[in-house]
Amino acid sequence: MKPHLEDYLWNNMQKKGHGKPFPREVINDMVDKKMICSPKQAWRTLEKWDQKGKYDYGSTLDLGWKNGMD
Repeated sequence: MKPHLEDYLWNNMQKKGHGKPFPREVINDMVDKKMICSPKQAWRTLEKWDQKGKYDYGSTLDLGWKNGMD
């Protein structure tokens, strides 16, 4: 995804234990608004963040959380 779309996703999803929505909700909103064509675009970004230690998830990639970094 383009950097401004990554920023949008990051800024609108939750940090563990906080009230913002899960990434899935933000991603679905981005698709509805035609910001991205497919959730797969955002899933790749989530995978990238996970590899960098910025993002974590249990068993479902798009139901994770930020790792305390803003």
